[in-house]
Amino acid sequence: MDWSLRLSFRVFLILAAAIDGARANAMVTGTVICDQCKDGQISLFDYPISGVRVTINCADINGQTTMSKEVTTNWFGSYSMSMDGSPNLSNCQAKVSGSSDATTGCTAAAGPAQNLKLSFNWFGLEIYSVDSLLTQPDHPMSFCPQSATPVSAPRTPVNPLPTPVTPVTPTNPVSPPSTPVNPPTQDSPPRSPPFRIPPMPRFPPLSPLPPLPPMPPMPFVEASACPHQNWTMPEYKCYWRVLNPDTEVALIFGPIASRRYGTGMTLWQGLQGRGDPYRTLLREATTALLNSYNSVQFPYSTVAVVTHMNQALMGSPRSVLLTALRFMRANSGSPNNVSCKFTTCKLTLWFKPKFSSRRCHLDLDLVLTILHHSLHTLQVFPKRTLSTIISQFQHLTITVSDASSSIIIIIIIIRVTDHFKPRISRINPVIRGVIEVNPDALHLADKADQERKAKAPRSLLGLHGIPILVKDNIATKDKMNTTAGSFALLGSIVPRNAFVVTKLIEAGAIILGKASLSEWANARHIPNGWCARSGQGRNPYVLSADPSGSSSGSAISVAANMDTIGPICRTVADAVYVLDAIVGVDHNDKTTREASKYIPVGGYIQFLKPSGLKGKRLGIVRDPFFTTIKEPEIIRAFEHHFQTLRQQGAVLVDNLKILGIDAIMNPFISGEGKAMDADLKLDLNKYLEGLVVSPVRSLADVIEFNKFEKLEMTEKHGQQGLLDAQETDGINAEMKEALLNLENLSRDGLEKLMKEQKLDAVVTPGADFSRVLAIGGYPGINVPAGYDSNDVPFGICFGGLKGTEQKLIEIAHWFEQATKIRKPPPPFKP
Repeated sequence: MDWSLRLSFRVFLILAAAIDGARANAMVTGTVICDQCKDGQISLFDYPISGVRVTINCADINGQTTMSKEVTTNWFGSYSMSMDGSPNLSNCQAKVSGSSDATTGCTAAAGPAQNLKLSFNWFGLEIYSVDSLLTQPDHPMSFCPQSATPVSAPRTPVNPLPTPVTPVTPTNPVSPPSTPVNPPTQDSPPRSPPFRIPPMPRFPPLSPLPPLPPMPPMPFVEASACPHQNWTMPEYKCYWRVLNPDTEVALIFGPIASRRYGTGMTLWQGLQGRGDPYRTLLREATTALLNSYNSVQFPYSTVAVVTHMNQALMGSPRSVLLTALRFMRANSGSPNNVSCKFTTCKLTLWFKPKFSSRRCHLDLDLVLTILHHSLHTLQVFPKRTLSTIISQFQHLTITVSDASSSIIIIIIIIRVTDHFKPRISRINPVIRGVIEVNPDALHLADKADQERKAKAPRSLLGLHGIPILVKDNIATKDKMNTTAGSFALLGSIVPRNAFVVTKLIEAGAIILGKASLSEWANARHIPNGWCARSGQGRNPYVLSADPSGSSSGSAISVAANMDTIGPICRTVADAVYVLDAIVGVDHNDKTTREASKYIPVGGYIQFLKPSGLKGKRLGIVRDPFFTTIKEPEIIRAFEHHFQTLRQQGAVLVDNLKILGIDAIMNPFISGEGKAMDADLKLDLNKYLEGLVVSPVRSLADVIEFNKFEKLEMTEKHGQQGLLDAQETDGINAEMKEALLNLENLSRDGLEKLMKEQKLDAVVTPGADFSRVLAIGGYPGINVPAGYDSNDVPFGICFGGLKGTEQKLIEIAHWFEQATKIRKPPPPFKP
């Protein structure tokens, strides 16, 4: 955009603001200079100073103060202040009132106050300027000319008088000349003395110039793009080069933004924005503006960010959302996979003990993953020095049931040593198991810590203070998004917490963040583990292996030692603790009333028995679950597990067959596919209509959004699953037939087999048996069973009929404790 277009655009903005009825505003701007030589003048030796407080005082005709406001200078020593309405600033003055930075060495004295001068007035928008204010150190700097006379401030006398000439007495008197000088005669005029050029004064040698104030890092010549979370982290504070977090949005983006966001909102507050497209736009535009100053290769220039921002605000809500998404795409480094080049500004390490009892297992990799996303994070350590911990092991596992007094939780604040930096950058950017982190997690942790210290009744809850990740399609009424991994729901606001979230919070848990997932729980029929918001999730054991779905992010997080609900946990005991917390009757879900009758009195924790296997009848269904296994080593591993089960008292009934298993495993034959499509449309439309704020209100809106949003990568991945669901027509005759078929397959298949054989559970390899369980609403649990030749983990599944959860817990817990197969992932493999 050339200068003429930019000028036209700015004029247009001002006219639009005036025509649209924007309130009149007044702005005051100025600069504070450090007068290093204390000579009351601005010279070569002086410089703008940051962190200085400037107070603007206004008085009436009687000298009584009518208004007083304070502002702090930014890095370049300048300040700006906006005032609502049209205040009378004719009797106002600006003066230096102190320093917000204890290290500032040039605020021992302040110069005089300066009057406000009206510099600009158009359509009620008034801009006042202030002559430079001066601050001074205790003493003049050593490099200042010694002839300079320190003064408190530059002052201009009201009626200046001629400066009197003082005779100068020479230090060495000159001898009278040898030739007599004839006195002037009465007739000749007196002669003036001959003109001589006085000798040049000899100045003392100049001292070396002082070092300049520390400058922020230079902008990256290489491409760099950082999301808004990075800009709010204190360890990256030094990258706020030009803008101050306290700078007002109205001053940067102009009167149109002022009308939308008000005159008091700061850039820092703008970075916290979410809840509707306009706040999302402000957050991403602010982030893009910071990135434009930070990298010369950022896709948007500073002027372009402001221009696009204002154009969007003058358009429709759709243009606001699309502009926000374009900014978000640039801030995330798309489409060229540009990363954020930030490094910690100042490296220190300190620890603060927290929570002196039970905690969910979170190891060092989890700490560094969350540290990559947020201000603080949690880590469980035994009482040993950090150096000992680092040198002795990579992963530390502490389960919920550990209640030893030797366990403490340490809060690792974001300034970390070089030892941690490689791990910080490698975890979640690689496996992409977490979409976002709860910004209130630390506050909630502090609150839990205080409850425990005070021995409050809440501190006795089963999950008190335990951090838990929830899948991104589980609603949380907090500062986090609930999007099912899609940008279509970014900025939406849910009316309430999901039932399981409410139950977790009631049990004392801390919702730490949102786990990624296969977008829309894989209803789009896309690659396992991919969603637009976090990208392709990867298996932490072998990055090229299938992360599975739809709860890929949850599984990734657990595998990488991050806990979540569902429950997907690293141990059976942890899963049972969470299960105990989340079961119950949800009055918004009538199906939970029927399921609640199976909840045992006293809960499920009582079934974590060390001898829960003896006498249990287990049926082995080999076809088709063993026929798909390609590696003989996996077959041998399961045969070994079966032998172990027999040795410990279980009765195994082998080679069982489920009637209609081929139809059950094919969703197009069983009717499962049709039922899921119809349910998706009905339930999703109902959910979207119930949101407080949402960019989309129906499945049709989501499909339309995906067509035009490049971040959703619809051309590559498609959205056939959503299209199929949109074609359904509710609970019609075809749908009823599909549901009846599923009921018959379950009754005549698994249910009949288990009753005839008097089985406590069915045992199969892997997770494929979940389809048999899902269509009948039956419980199941999958436990680590081994690793294939590529070190990809596989599991063993125990499934049963409704109400057999306690038996499955006993069997799975014993198997886990007897085999102890699960191990942390090794360093990432391609």
